[in-house]
Amino acid sequence: MAKTTISRGGQPIPAAYAGVDPDLRARLHRRFPHAPHWAPIREPTPPWEVIYATLAKGMADGLGTLQLAGGVYAVLASHGLLTEARA
Repeated sequence: MAKTTISRGGQPIPAAYAGVDPDLRARLHRRFPHAPHWAPIREPTPPWEVIYATLAKGMADGLGTLQLAGGVYAVLASHGLLTEARA
């Protein structure tokens, strides 16, 4: 079965579940609240918002530029927003 980029906690869900009618998805989610395939699909957070939030938090904590760069890298990697292993 083909995979899609929509994910729940980093795990891709099968593409067949991504095209389900939103009304049907809501009813199935009420019936099976712990099944991740029927949870509402949220729009992914844009990378610049993740970077901005990370930099704001790091600056508020008083981190240096090297620490901020490491933090941004770690957050982007954890969200699956990096295309290669090294930046």
